[in-house]
Amino acid sequence: MIVTLKALAAMLLPPCAGFKAATWDVADAMLAEDRLAPEVRRQLLPLLDEFHEMDLCNQQERFVALFGHSPALSLNLCMHMPSDEYTGLSDDPHGDKSDYLPHFLNTLAGRPEPEIRQVLAEAAPVFALLAIRLEAIGSSYAGVFRALLYLGATARDLGHRTVRAHSPYIADRPYKPARSGR
Repeated sequence: MIVTLKALAAMLLPPCAGFKAATWDVADAMLAEDRLAPEVRRQLLPLLDEFHEMDLCNQQERFVALFGHSPALSLNLCMHMPSDEYTGLSDDPHGDKSDYLPHFLNTLAGRPEPEIRQVLAEAAPVFALLAIRLEAIGSSYAGVFRALLYLGATARDLGHRTVRAHSPYIADRPYKPARSGR
């Protein structure tokens, strides 16, 4: 699970030339580790294709437009969770706390698998929320969050209500991205 978790974390970092060059090596490593069901892996293919085919500057602009300008799509866990729940998720054995999802996933990858699954299950409401919002705007990044949901599926009934009740960015209407005034 370590390879898959680190690969998913890398997909959520701002795009860089190194990842672009290694896109299919990363996909092959996840396939070899075999932690994702075929239908979940298929959901990652559009994003992997984009990493490989799209111009790096366009990838970076798209990433910033999605995750950098909208609190509703923030990759910072604290933006989507009440502080008491976030504290439990972000505790690191070395005292490090990171609410930035890619760093959080990399840290989590060093823990025992049952703990990884439990923490992913606890964060499932956030992953589900982000997947739904990204799907609503046609973003291929939704596949990453669907994969995280799959990996944490052992404790799946933690409920979407926790996030809905506490996140200032959740409304009962469909998510619509803010328009850039620039």
